[in-house]
Amino acid sequence: MGIVKRQSIWNAVGGYLGVVVGAVNALVLLPWTFAADPDGFGFARWILSAALLVGAFAHLGYPHALVTFAPRVAPERKADLFGAGLASAALVLLALGALGLWKGDDWVSAAVNNPRFGWGWAPLWALVASYVFFELVASQAQSAYRVVAPQWIKDVGRKAVLALAALALVFGGLTFPQFLWWVTAGHVLLTAVLVAYARTWIQVGWNWSNLPWRGFLAYAGFMVLTAGAQMVMGQLDVVLIGKRLNLAEVARYSIAFQLGVVVSVPAKAMGYSLRPLIAEAWSRSDTQRLLELVRRGGVHQFYATAFLVFGLWSILPAVELYLPASYRGVSDLALWVATAQLIHVATGVSGLVLLASPLYRWDFWANALLIGLLFSLGWWALPRYGTIAMGWALVASAVAYNLFKALLVQKLLQAWPSGVKLLWAILYFVLAAGVHWTAQWLPLGTVGAALTEAGLQGILFLAWILQSPELPDFKNILNGWTRRLLPNQPKL
Repeated sequence: MGIVKRQSIWNAVGGYLGVVVGAVNALVLLPWTFAADPDGFGFARWILSAALLVGAFAHLGYPHALVTFAPRVAPERKADLFGAGLASAALVLLALGALGLWKGDDWVSAAVNNPRFGWGWAPLWALVASYVFFELVASQAQSAYRVVAPQWIKDVGRKAVLALAALALVFGGLTFPQFLWWVTAGHVLLTAVLVAYARTWIQVGWNWSNLPWRGFLAYAGFMVLTAGAQMVMGQLDVVLIGKRLNLAEVARYSIAFQLGVVVSVPAKAMGYSLRPLIAEAWSRSDTQRLLELVRRGGVHQFYATAFLVFGLWSILPAVELYLPASYRGVSDLALWVATAQLIHVATGVSGLVLLASPLYRWDFWANALLIGLLFSLGWWALPRYGTIAMGWALVASAVAYNLFKALLVQKLLQAWPSGVKLLWAILYFVLAAGVHWTAQWLPLGTVGAALTEAGLQGILFLAWILQSPELPDFKNILNGWTRRLLPNQPKL
């Protein structure tokens, strides 16, 4: 677990730094930049989501297949698989460009119900292209166990680009289209930075004969469906709100989502580092190792996420005070988003095990179930109950999705994938909720009470780490910090 710990820590650092930059964007820069134009804020968020959504299908599943299928291929042939991925992506992007020249602007205008943004196809296509090539190159770095830099570029770099573009819009006198092109150019530049970083591990081959195409393409085909389905899940909420409500509600939802999704950073960091190890364990049919990775990683993910959920609950009232009036009232929605993230980590990294397993096709059906529930619930409930309905839909869909995946992994490993003990988890929730409700009585004002409660939640979590035998990695990290800060003194 040594390499996982180190890379998970660095990924977590990058993730939290990205959260800080994202929070500055979502809570300060973008709301105040677009205080009088929520539609502009909403469209910027919409086009970034749409680009991710299209890009998830445009790479045809090659990035995922290059990480999880490539260990089964002779090392000298991996370069040829990567070359095939580049050629396929180029053809798809050319086809998308031709379609965009024909009807792209009309499609964008219709998707957001607003003719003001009918010029959006060109930056959308450029963003898609940058995402596709980024994922292909990142797969090569990830296969070489170099997972930190690509994740930092995603978590920090892209958010920093958006922050700089917002500042340029405020102080540089840019028009809104120029602002969006600044964002697009920044994403393209980040892809170029990744290529420069990963050039040592990039080997491109063009000899495509005698490769196991049948197995590889079958796997890649399901990967594009699965990864595409996951991306649909990640971006469908924004697209639905834009269609069923309006772009101003997309802007409000974006703020709530940015607040709520912060709790997923620990799980995301650990999952990204575990993926190549899980693929390697499957290649050896080492089910005991797989179960250890799932359970040990899952317990740590769960409690770290739960702590952040209660911490978020603590500070939301104070955060609301600093938002422009047109964006307030997002706390309840942010908590629903955070709850959905907690449900997603309740079964650990079972999804990664499923993707690398002989039952990998079923991950697509799990995601199809998730999308179907989210789409149907959102489509029906959004016009009736407003944006809060998307939070309800996220939680309901997460429950069904993760239960379905957990049952599949249980079939594979002959053991329940989650290592979380239910009674202990309930006890932690009761204690943390007690801290929250007790803090409401403190006569310290909104900000003072929020900061005090957040500190008390931190003390509770630290005590939980020290007493729990389930969390050895947290203890080891804490003990390491203690030894550095308080070295042993020689006895007199």
